[in-house]
Amino acid sequence: MKVVIILSILLAAWLATPQQVVPGKAGAISGSLVGPESSAAAGTIVVASRLDPDPSTQIRTYTAKSDNKGHFDFPSLPVGNYQVDVFSKDKWLFKQTGRSVQVRDSRTTVELRLQFIEQCEGAALNNLTNADRAEIIRFMLDEAVTLKSIPSYPELTAKKQVILSTENVPPGQSPTLPGVQVLLLSPAQIQDRANHEGDLMYLQFEKIEPRGSCAAVTLLNNWADGTSTIETGPKTFMGEGGLQYVFTKRNGVWKGEFITGWIT
Repeated sequence: MKVVIILSILLAAWLATPQQVVPGKAGAISGSLVGPESSAAAGTIVVASRLDPDPSTQIRTYTAKSDNKGHFDFPSLPVGNYQVDVFSKDKWLFKQTGRSVQVRDSRTTVELRLQFIEQCEGAALNNLTNADRAEIIRFMLDEAVTLKSIPSYPELTAKKQVILSTENVPPGQSPTLPGVQVLLLSPAQIQDRANHEGDLMYLQFEKIEPRGSCAAVTLLNNWADGTSTIETGPKTFMGEGGLQYVFTKRNGVWKGEFITGWIT
């Protein structure tokens, strides 16, 4: 009986201790993403990063992509310890989902749960009306231009004029800003103008869409590359920076909260 107890203790200690890397041996990780929205789990990049040295290979990072049901697979990984992280295009809307996984010479199964940040938890929005979008756009333009929070603000407003792409802007909308003219142009018109006048900076609402109980908004500050030709050549858009906000509706009014900003 004592022998059995001692063996059990030793086995438990071995399972809890990170094992030494055995060159040449491989295992696998299979898993699934479970999210509050099916679109969040489909087509998402999952990265397995090696946490301990492996003398048999210099590769430390492995990538996989989830299928339309959220399943992903790393079919062959050197045995060792890994950090598995999700790199969703909307990662900024979700809480941290990474977890550590020990790979032995077998298959390890994991489940990663995507959970909205606190601001976006709650009853899901079904859609946004044009009036909702117009209110959000006014707020974002005020934040970006009037309050000068958008990257490269001086270049954007050098001519007392801001070019805004029509993407995700409701039809018939003509946003206004104090002291600055807002020129609303289609992507084709922006490119045509750049071809004739040279590189120009413009704003683009890349995203205004419901996510959880929030409206997720990404406002980009882009350069249109005037060296390309819209009729015959590829359109090259050089990035400059952007802002990401989440909006929640309280007492009938949309309130925006800054999440992140960047300069390219």
